[in-house]
Amino acid sequence: MGGVVYKSRLINEARFTQLSVVVITLNEAKNLPRLLGSVPRAAEIIILDSGSSDQTLEIAKSFNARIESRSFDNYASQKNYAMSLASRTWTLCLDADEVPDDQFFLTGGNDLIEAQLAINVALANLWRAIELQSHG
Repeated sequence: MGGVVYKSRLINEARFTQLSVVVITLNEAKNLPRLLGSVPRAAEIIILDSGSSDQTLEIAKSFNARIESRSFDNYASQKNYAMSLASRTWTLCLDADEVPDDQFFLTGGNDLIEAQLAINVALANLWRAIELQSHG
């Protein structure tokens, strides 16, 4: 079973084969190594760059990131476009200066997954309640 030592603990890389990490960038050479160094190798990394003139793209390549380019129009459009590029089941959208804490990757993002499942159950229950009310 493959694994990697993450801050002195072994994590199972296979848990992250369904994770895409997307990051929008513009001259983020200062921040990117710390973020990308925290991402498990099995995760898909997508960088959406807006024309960096520093070492951002070279750093992204060194982490085997998929690099796409797009002119920046606004934050929401850039984030949404970056997320549309993800090909895995789960997408984690981060800014280059954000680094998930140790617990996120050590638990495999279980807290996030559990929260999503709770939201899905709540929405399903709400939908059933609306259907019951509409049918009398």
